[in-house]
Amino acid sequence: MSIVIGEISYTNTLPFFHYLDRDRLERIGCSFVPSIPSMLNESMRKGTIDAGAISSFAYARSPEKFWLMPDVSVSSHGQVSSILFFSHVRVEELEGKNVALTTSSATSVHLLRILLSQRFGLKDITYTPVFPDFENMKANFDAFLLIGDDAIHSAWEGDTGSLYIYDLGSWWYEWSKKAMTYAVFAIRSEAVKQSPEAVEAFYEEVLTSYQKASSDSFRALSQDVSRAHGGTEEFWKKYFNQLTFAFGPEERIGLLKYYQAAFEEAYIPKAVQELAIIDFDGQHSLS
Repeated sequence: MSIVIGEISYTNTLPFFHYLDRDRLERIGCSFVPSIPSMLNESMRKGTIDAGAISSFAYARSPEKFWLMPDVSVSSHGQVSSILFFSHVRVEELEGKNVALTTSSATSVHLLRILLSQRFGLKDITYTPVFPDFENMKANFDAFLLIGDDAIHSAWEGDTGSLYIYDLGSWWYEWSKKAMTYAVFAIRSEAVKQSPEAVEAFYEEVLTSYQKASSDSFRALSQDVSRAHGGTEEFWKKYFNQLTFAFGPEERIGLLKYYQAAFEEAYIPKAVQELAIIDFDGQHSLS
């Protein structure tokens, strides 16, 4: 049987998708659906999409529904450059203010709220979900969160001269001394059972694409992204190299710390203490 794969349109997942052998996957019945993180999260929860790089937060809300692929994620050990918090005032002055949250995200929205509460001790903030639009957010809110390409292009093209700009990857690492994982490659449990060959083929292609993208330190990929999305090759090369695309022990420990903080803030119904990782040698495992 085949699987439906959700494909995030943000550049931070391109190392996993840019060099996919789509013909191979389509021959065994796999299909691709373009999406944004919030839509993909909901589609996978409902079962209309079987696999994809979902928001880490979405996994924590329904961990029993998914298995995670080993070795692959979108993470950082510090600066991320595409999860940016823009503010008219210094962060310490945000008590009692109005903050706009992009509707494109789940992980980053809750990461911001965790940091403002637990790192900065800010408890009296009004949060409003808003379609990601730099000009509207800037005009109508005291501060606002943008992610992905929206954040990158706003930093490049928006009138940011009067704004404070904070990088959430840096904030998290300075506070927790842990990696932060923004997206995990998840497979619906039913798909793992019903289509194990397709799931493994997708994993192999994702890993192969990443290995090809990183083999020259992302130079060729950065050239392609620069032509398609603007910006310089040097910017994109630095961007991809500062991200972490692994999902090893450090990334898993950092993710569990994030889940613990989300539980403490009552953003998820129960603490996540183990991650369900697929072992493609034939065993599922918890770590």
